[in-house]
Amino acid sequence: MYDYGDDEENTKHYGQSKPPVYDMTSLPNDLPLFLSYGGADALSDANDVHLLLANLKDHSRDKLVVQYQENYAHADFVRAVHGTV
Repeated sequence: MYDYGDDEENTKHYGQSKPPVYDMTSLPNDLPLFLSYGGADALSDANDVHLLLANLKDHSRDKLVVQYQENYAHADFVRAVHGTV
């Protein structure tokens, strides 16, 4: 969750000095999800996505779409100038 950058603020909001981790396995298995990531992303690399996908291993396969674009960076999916990838 959001890290307030201060142990006292985190404790005020979460009751602990570090923000809790999202439990992605608690998402409903039939919730439609679209995950897109790129090979040039400096903020979230392929290892992060593979960890997320491992947490979603029980998710309904027909409700989970994963897209990978080798040359895309973090914001390219929403800011790219090309009509197709």
